[in-house]
Amino acid sequence: MSPIIDDLRKKDDEINAEIDKAERDPDKILILLGKRYKNYKEAIRSTSEPILKLTISSMQGDVINQMALFQMRKDYDEQIASIITRLDDLESKIQNQGQKPKE
Repeated sequence: MSPIIDDLRKKDDEINAEIDKAERDPDKILILLGKRYKNYKEAIRSTSEPILKLTISSMQGDVINQMALFQMRKDYDEQIASIITRLDDLESKIQNQGQKPKE
């Protein structure tokens, strides 16, 4: 393999280990994915070999897809949490109406 690819894999492994540690912190995970993207972007700039540029670009595309999917999942989680909160509020209001003191 190319030294550039080997370096990218090493950096990816380090960042992926950080992502695993971040577990439930979506903002930190997106920042780390952004670092991965920048690493690929820098690697593309650092070589003049067309085949290597194409290979790295393809790998960078995978990172972009991963970022997009993660962002979409984060957005869905936020929307679901909002819906659950609204349903809980509605349920609470319904229960309170049923418990009004009789006059």
